[in-house]
Amino acid sequence: MVSDILQSTDCYNPANIAALESYVASQASDIKSNPYNFEANRTLVKLYQFFPENSKVEYQLLATLLSLIFGSETDVGAILCLIPESVKSDSEDFTTVMTAAENRDSCLFPNFIDAIEALGSSNLSSVASLAKSQSTKDATRSSMLQTLSLAYKTISTANVLKQLKLGSADEIKALAADVVESAGGSVVTFADNEENTSRKKSDTGGQTGSLDYASVRSLITSKVVATAE
Repeated sequence: MVSDILQSTDCYNPANIAALESYVASQASDIKSNPYNFEANRTLVKLYQFFPENSKVEYQLLATLLSLIFGSETDVGAILCLIPESVKSDSEDFTTVMTAAENRDSCLFPNFIDAIEALGSSNLSSVASLAKSQSTKDATRSSMLQTLSLAYKTISTANVLKQLKLGSADEIKALAADVVESAGGSVVTFADNEENTSRKKSDTGGQTGSLDYASVRSLITSKVVATAE
């Protein structure tokens, strides 16, 4: 049904709103059974833009939060730019989502996690459920490990645990086995990639190690630009 809507020349017919709202809600409730679909979510938000009398803040929030958690680096911006400033400024949840996005883009990973967790207290049960889900917890931390793997070949285990607010090295490996080569002892070693091998970057600062935020941010920025092009 949703795929038919997206392929239709009449996809921006307001009659499609209910079906797209249902699919956004299904992603939020069970992302494994109902995979994240940026095009479907953006189409719904665009329909709200064309027909504001039909817009619902709950689904605008869900589309934004889904893009932040499960989308690419550019998805959340592409959704937010379609939502009126008046809607975003009138919603405490939207303020929190945008704070989370800013923290992620600034590589303030613990703050990003805190903002997502704060949404678990939302008055909208669908938003709260998505924020508290295990899929969200895993996806946010896996994304952070992907980012760190671009900036570092090795990094102290204590540093990673602190940044991702995890309790053990076993959790690190389980979250991103494709990018984590090993996570035992005092050091996490990432699998080779074009960025971390050319830069030969490491952080073995142990308990006092801190991230080189400037380096990580520059990598994210260059990746976003490349994606946009």
